[in-house]
Amino acid sequence: MNSTKVFVFEYISCYEDLPPEIAVEGLSMFSMLMRDFSEFANPFSLKTFNTPIDYAEISSYFIPNWKKEIYCVEKDLIELFKSGCEKSDYVCFIAPEDEKILYKLTKIADKYNNLCSPSKAVKIASDKWRTYKKLKKYVNFPKTSLKPLSINSIVKPRFSCGGEGIKFYKKGEVQKNVIYQEYIEGRKLSVSFIAGDEIKILSINEQIIDSFKYFGSKIVTLNSSLEKEIENIVHEISNRLKLFGYCGVDLIHSDEFFVVDVNARLTTSSIMLKDGGNINIGKSLIDNFYSKLNVERAKKGVKVFKGDGELTLVKYKDSKISLTKLEKT
Repeated sequence: MNSTKVFVFEYISCYEDLPPEIAVEGLSMFSMLMRDFSEFANPFSLKTFNTPIDYAEISSYFIPNWKKEIYCVEKDLIELFKSGCEKSDYVCFIAPEDEKILYKLTKIADKYNNLCSPSKAVKIASDKWRTYKKLKKYVNFPKTSLKPLSINSIVKPRFSCGGEGIKFYKKGEVQKNVIYQEYIEGRKLSVSFIAGDEIKILSINEQIIDSFKYFGSKIVTLNSSLEKEIENIVHEISNRLKLFGYCGVDLIHSDEFFVVDVNARLTTSSIMLKDGGNINIGKSLIDNFYSKLNVERAKKGVKVFKGDGELTLVKYKDSKISLTKLEKT
């Protein structure tokens, strides 16, 4: 292990207690990053008092001896985050798009060795309307508008994550800061990738969605022509938005692919990559920072799910997230 200091910050784990079913996602991603960086560097984190990481049950799968490197400080979010950045050689963080939290933190991280997407990319990707406007000429979206549509459609908050606030549109309902989007039936997929000088797809995942909310995902393989289409979509999005580091794209596949969301940040599917492809996300992000990324796509069958599975990764209050190895993808 070398003396490289990596400031790892996950908003829910270290700062704000959100509903347990959402918190377990943040806690699992935070634990994965701390474990992966611990294999070759000295990761640390800062938190406020009485946060979810204090009370969550973290599985030995994440080798949680890194918990002693989480330090409690009496500061507001911005001062806490600045303090961590100043003490680090690299910064890696996760935060929600709501209330522009991810964007505000990224503006700070840009002044340091930020392993994640820059603020200019985050500013667009965090806003579903701006994302659509920026990309609609280059990739396929469902019909999208700031006004109600006359077809079967859903309502999405412009700034949200994890499917929060998404619902079917009911005629006559008036909401602010939302987009209206055509509802399309199809296979719900996501793509995990790292963007830099090159773009490397880490996994293609089938999502487990119920009432528009994320409940899990599993690594899948598709036929070569579909995978090539996905690769082209990811490259187009990444290049147009100038993404960097780990990102995700959500797709619906019916008779063709439709882009439904872009995440300029780590996603929950990342916790499958160790078992799915022996991928160390921490090392991959550092390698990407120096344009030395060399990683193969994860193809082994792995599933993460909010509920019971082969191995409970994180338990917090009445919610848990589990991992199961599958025989086939």
